[in-house]
Amino acid sequence: MAFDFHKDLPYGEDFEYRIAQRLWPKHNCWKVDGYFKPFDLICDDCGLTVECKTDRYRTGNMVFEVDLLNLSQADILVYEVMNKIYWGHLENVRYWIRLAIEVDGLERQNMGENGNKGYIIPIKDTAMYLEEL
Repeated sequence: MAFDFHKDLPYGEDFEYRIAQRLWPKHNCWKVDGYFKPFDLICDDCGLTVECKTDRYRTGNMVFEVDLLNLSQADILVYEVMNKIYWGHLENVRYWIRLAIEVDGLERQNMGENGNKGYIIPIKDTAMYLEEL
């Protein structure tokens, strides 16, 4: 799998815009500009912050760069995989990812051309703690 930041970035940004539009009828939600930001979206009316992730390569699994995910200051995580969108409270997601890594004995892998490391978490291990949106 060849990673390309410049091709992957627009794909992720498109997903952020789609989630902001989906939340818009109920929340005044905006995409935060820039790279390496504390979260991707913020809702002006309630202060809710959102981290957005998507399965760009359509593996059918969830791929997490755990070190970067730990830096996120978002309240919730929204993840798109195989045309389904899931969400969960980010603190809970972090806990379940740590547990899945430990129980399944997952190994850190290269997750991009920048040397980022992460884990491929099987969908069976993530569906139990995320709700479908």
